[in-house]
Amino acid sequence: MRSWLLPIVVVASSCRAEPVHGPAAPAPTPIVATPDPPPAVVAPPPSAPLAAIETEATARAHQVARVHVLGDEASELSRVIGSGDAPPWGFVPIAPGDGGEVLARFHAALQRADRERVRIAMYGASGTAADTHTAYVRAYLQHRFGDGGPGWVPLGRATRWSRHAELEIDASAGWQPLHGVRERSAGDGRLGLGGLAFESRRRGAWVELRPRRDRARDVTLIELFAVAQPGGGRFALRIDDGAWQEVATDASEPGLVRVAHTVAPAQHRLRVRTLDGKPVRLLGAVFETDHGVVVDTLGVDGARANNWLRWDAALWREAIAARAPALVTIAYGSNEAVDDEPLAAVDEAWRHVVVQLREAAPQADVVALGPGDFPSLGPQGPQVRPRLVDIASRQRARAAELGVGDWDELAFMGGPGSMARWVANDPPLARADHLHLLPRGAVLKGQFLCDALMLAYDARARPR
Repeated sequence: MRSWLLPIVVVASSCRAEPVHGPAAPAPTPIVATPDPPPAVVAPPPSAPLAAIETEATARAHQVARVHVLGDEASELSRVIGSGDAPPWGFVPIAPGDGGEVLARFHAALQRADRERVRIAMYGASGTAADTHTAYVRAYLQHRFGDGGPGWVPLGRATRWSRHAELEIDASAGWQPLHGVRERSAGDGRLGLGGLAFESRRRGAWVELRPRRDRARDVTLIELFAVAQPGGGRFALRIDDGAWQEVATDASEPGLVRVAHTVAPAQHRLRVRTLDGKPVRLLGAVFETDHGVVVDTLGVDGARANNWLRWDAALWREAIAARAPALVTIAYGSNEAVDDEPLAAVDEAWRHVVVQLREAAPQADVVALGPGDFPSLGPQGPQVRPRLVDIASRQRARAAELGVGDWDELAFMGGPGSMARWVANDPPLARADHLHLLPRGAVLKGQFLCDALMLAYDARARPR
């Protein structure tokens, strides 16, 4: 049986890992001419391709992360990398350079992870909401720098397939998901940290978060986020089998409600139920430990950068200030590739997201994860989608202009047209829709992303 796991993926702990990350990725994809000319792309200077830093510590962390996300399937993937017909993925650093300049604050924060929480906020669409490559990043960094807990978990399920890698989400009927994907779904825009909220006007509606199997084992802090609003209702929350705590959300002005509980290190459940028929709007709950890395998965199915224009900016700023991330990643562009919106407007919405993040979270480094390959499907089979290539190029140019990092996922996958090989691979790495990665492919993405995020850090830490 073939597996795409690198030789470092040997699961037996008694085996010495020898990672091989494959060849360097193709050069960044070119700009496609459009009626709305994008900013000039900054061409990288000619130099030898960078490669991931491979040590015993990074090899072990990758092994732990793969098993964490894939379980028993991790052992089946070692044959893909070794096959001659595997998709042409390759290592791509965070631009510019090795990412060291645009990740300096994040890398400095990691040095303090043994005594404080280092939070990462990862925004995006369905690929992010699936919490697979984000779960890989969480597991990898937590193995190296300490387990800070699952982080932010939505207090509801936006779709029937909504999930979180560390906690189960269960909810009764009677909750309305609110988000900015469609204008009519955004409501008043009071959507909090991730652009996603759940509101009920039914007495007795409930939601429960509970750990998956052996996950979230040493949680010491549980904090619930809700919305205070005029005419807001009451809800009660309970941790494990403890006493119920009543919380009122009626307020003269909209704002953020935060209810925090310190708990003994262990697995914990959180249950919330409404107490009347007035509107109760829940945002999410945080499960954390005392120190280590925390990854907040903040994806919404179907999201686009312009969704942020529908969010209540004041409430969002209050929420992200409360989380104080050291690193924020944004992953938009795939859904915009099938829209009719002028590319200039797409570009401006993406720029708005970066500017908002820089202003609201000045302590954070920002890295853009460009869209992966997403061909159009027709009678002639998968065809390169020029609009997607253009969006990816515009994002790289904007990132350089705004001084934030950029990870070219399109180049990592093998360039325009590469998705077909990810779908056709044995075993397949992406779904037949030629957009969404399967867990195997998402793990591969997570692995290369972690290596890119840590390249400059590991280069400095590597013994001479």
